[in-house]
Amino acid sequence: MLVTHTFDLALAARGRRKQLKLRQAEVAQAAQVGREWLVDFAHGKPTLEHAKVLRVLSTLGVQVPIEMGRSPDWTLPLTAAAITRRARVAAMRPKTRVLKDRADVTPPADWPGREMG
Repeated sequence: MLVTHTFDLALAARGRRKQLKLRQAEVAQAAQVGREWLVDFAHGKPTLEHAKVLRVLSTLGVQVPIEMGRSPDWTLPLTAAAITRRARVAAMRPKTRVLKDRADVTPPADWPGREMG
């Protein structure tokens, strides 16, 4: 189910409540919300507290997975600008010297941790 509005969550909660054969008052009490608040939620009121919505869904055993879809079209110019900006900043940084692997170098005899024989 794709959730695009509060009403979508309300439909899922209502369907689950009816499946469990629970009354609104029972769900409201179990979720620690008022019955009137639950009625507002059931009608898809868009200005409800998210914490309470999630609490009601959790009380009913409804899980809401979050999936990252493709980036919205309006973000593409911003993403392209960010990539260009990063490349410009990287080009301005001084080049660092890469150290070669020094595993073949034997440490001095008095090096800490070297076993004395």
